[in-house]
Amino acid sequence: GKKEFLSLKKDLHDVLWGGGGNYNYIFSNLIKLFLTKIYDEETTEEGKSYRFQIGLKDGQIEAPREVYKKINDLFKKAQIEYLNYDESKVLSSVGIDTEQISESKVTYVVEKLQGISLTENKNDGDLLGDFFESIVSDGFKQNKGQFFTHTNLVRFMLRVLDLDTLTMELLNDPIKPRLPYICDPSCGSGTFLIEAMKFITKTVKNQPDRIKKTNRIGQFIESNFPKIKENIWAREFIYGIEKDTDLGLTTKVNMILHGDGNINIFINDGLQPFEKYVSKSPYGNILNIAKKEDNGVYSKELNDQFDVILSNPPFSIKLDTETQKGLDKLFQFSDKKNSAGKISWTVLQK
Repeated sequence: GKKEFLSLKKDLHDVLWGGGGNYNYIFSNLIKLFLTKIYDEETTEEGKSYRFQIGLKDGQIEAPREVYKKINDLFKKAQIEYLNYDESKVLSSVGIDTEQISESKVTYVVEKLQGISLTENKNDGDLLGDFFESIVSDGFKQNKGQFFTHTNLVRFMLRVLDLDTLTMELLNDPIKPRLPYICDPSCGSGTFLIEAMKFITKTVKNQPDRIKKTNRIGQFIESNFPKIKENIWAREFIYGIEKDTDLGLTTKVNMILHGDGNINIFINDGLQPFEKYVSKSPYGNILNIAKKEDNGVYSKELNDQFDVILSNPPFSIKLDTETQKGLDKLFQFSDKKNSAGKISWTVLQK
């Protein structure tokens, strides 16, 4: 229950950060461990033992070094599968860095998480998601221009957008019912996407009187809002981009623990051409759709697939020289040496 998760959060915090060290390094490696456990739960065959646990070897409990090696190998497999990273680069990389988090602390996290399922959220409401979000808010010290928008402000923005009305209009289409396509091109730890996901699910589940009663709409709701995983619709309709690897991982884990929508979260530079965003998902792959409309106003490539763009761009970040050189291919007004956020905002306004 909630008390147990609060206790677990305190234990993790006290042990992982209690001995000092760089806050963000420890946090990023903790996120890697969460992703590894999720990967283990989703890929272990029925009847076989999970790998994300402390085992026995020759009648003895595995030593921290053995646990670390097993978990780190598993994490690298998760990187290849979930993040579409180049296999050779992943296998030659450090993975979970023992200079940032010790083997004994890795073992401690495994011990604490091995008895909890992160993919079968049978707890009350969004208990797992809320637990993870509280770790994110406490565990990640904001730097490098990364400022997280408070959830109350995000919820206010969703209401100002009248997202519930848009949701109902699209859902009640008698020919092709659907939900809003939403994108955050600078998604940070995923607050905008998580809150939009919660908002739409609550709108559909709690306001049945606003939904037309037709077979087609009923079937759409049944397949996209099942009781066991009522946010599964997000796998097709929610997209996010985040350049920072740690934050991108955080968003993926965050979405999984809120069940689900992580498939279309891209760890990439939001200023890349649309063709760079190819999803593994069979459900939705619209971020890479680009076209040109030389209408005398805007002659660059554009993507008009989304109903809502919701973001808090990183205004304080300076663009590197290479990124600035390529802007003329992507954006109007690229001669302005603003931050990535200001340029993106100019484009969105156009």
